[in-house]
Amino acid sequence: MALIDRITRSRLGPDELAYGTLRSLSLIGGLIALFLVPVRPEHGRHLAPLFVGFLIYKALLFASVRLWPERVRTIFIWTTYIDLTFVFVFIWFTGGLDSHFYLLYYLLIALDAYYFGSRVALSASITAGALYVGADLLSPPSYPHPGHLPARVSLMIFLGTALGLLSDRERLARQKAETLNVQLAERQASLERAYQHLRDTQRRLLHSERLAMVGKLAAKVAHEVRNPLSSISLNLELLEDEIAAGSAPPADQAKGLVSSIKVEIERLTEVTESYLRLARLPEPKLATESLGELLESLCDLLRGEMGKRQVKIEVRIDPGIPLVLVDRNQLRQAFINVLGNAFEAMPSGGLVTVSAKKTGGRVEIAFADEGPGVPADHLEKIFEPFFTTKAGGTGLGLAIAKEIVEAHGGQIHCSSRPGSGTVVAISLPLGEGEEDRGRA
Repeated sequence: MALIDRITRSRLGPDELAYGTLRSLSLIGGLIALFLVPVRPEHGRHLAPLFVGFLIYKALLFASVRLWPERVRTIFIWTTYIDLTFVFVFIWFTGGLDSHFYLLYYLLIALDAYYFGSRVALSASITAGALYVGADLLSPPSYPHPGHLPARVSLMIFLGTALGLLSDRERLARQKAETLNVQLAERQASLERAYQHLRDTQRRLLHSERLAMVGKLAAKVAHEVRNPLSSISLNLELLEDEIAAGSAPPADQAKGLVSSIKVEIERLTEVTESYLRLARLPEPKLATESLGELLESLCDLLRGEMGKRQVKIEVRIDPGIPLVLVDRNQLRQAFINVLGNAFEAMPSGGLVTVSAKKTGGRVEIAFADEGPGVPADHLEKIFEPFFTTKAGGTGLGLAIAKEIVEAHGGQIHCSSRPGSGTVVAISLPLGEGEEDRGRA
C-alpha cells in the first residue's frame, strides 16, 4: 500500500513531463514504423521479442520515475543510452546505412540538448554516431556515397553541440531571471515591512502629538472656563445676597442674573463639546466617495438657511475629479466648520464660492467668501485651538477642520487680504489607483 501511495502522489514538473513524453513518443513511433517497413529476413523473428522487451523497458522507466521523482534527471540520463541502443537495433534490422531510422538520433539528440544541456547532448551525439557506425558494420555492404556515414555522424555531433550550447545559454538566462525575481520579491517584502513600520511609527507619532495637544488644550480649556465660572460665581453671589437680605429681588433683576448664568453655562457647554470633538477625533474610516456629490449635497442643505441671511452659495466642481478615499462624515464636519466661518464673516450677506478641481495627484478644494478678510498677523494663528476674533466664539472650528484634513493626509491653509475676502484651501491626496476609477 505504501508503494502504491508513493506512486500515486509523486508528480513531475512541466519540463520533465514534456521531455519524457516526447522521448517516449519518438521511440514508440519508431517501433511502430519498424513493423511497417521491410526488415531483413534474418531479423524478422526478433521483432516480437523486441516489442515485448521495449514494453517492459518503458514500464520499468515509468515506475522508476514515479517512485523516485527526485532522481528523474539521473534516470533520464542513463535511459537515454538505452533509447539510443533501441534506435541502433532499428537501423540494424532495416539495412544499416540504407535505413532512414537514423533520423531518430537527431530527434533524441535535440531533446537531450534541450533538457540536459551541452555536456549530455555531446555525449549522446558521440554515442549515437558510434552506434550508427556499428549498425552499418553489422549490416550487409551497401553502395551509397562513401561520404554519407561520416557526414551524418558529424552532423549528429554538430547538432548536439550547437543545441546544447543554446540550451545552456537559455538555462543560464532563466536562472538569472529567477534569481532577479527572487531578489525583487525579497526587496518588495522588505519595502512592505519598511512601509508598515513607517505607518506604525507615524501612527505612534500622531498619537504622541495628540497627547501633547490634549495637554496643551487642557491648559487652554482651563483658561477658557475660568472666566465663565467667575461670572457664574459672581452672579450666584449677588442672587444669594438678595435672598439672604430677606427681600425678594425685583423680577427683572432676578431674570437678568439667571439669564447671565444661563449664557455662561451655554458657553461652557459649547467649549467643552468642541474640546471633546477635537480631543476624541477617531481615526478616519476610509471609503471611496465622490467629493463633488458631497460638496453639492452639503451646499444644497445650507442654501435655505443661508438665504435668510442674504448669503448665496455658488458651487464650481470640475467634472474630472476622480473618486477619493475619505471618511465622509469627518470630511463633511470639516467642510461645515470652514463654511460656518465664511458665513459668519458676512453678517450683511454676500457670496461664498465653493470650488474643487484635480491638480496632479491631489484634489484642491477652495472656500472663498466676500468678508472683510483676516489680518496678516492672524493668518498663522487661525488654525490654532481657541484662537478667535469673534465675541463668544470657541476658536475650535478651524482647529477641528485642520485635524480632520491632516488625518486624511491632506493640507489646509488660509489666504486673505483685508477688505478682499478670505480663501480657505484644502488639498487632499488621491488614494492609490483612484485616478483610474469613476469620475465624481
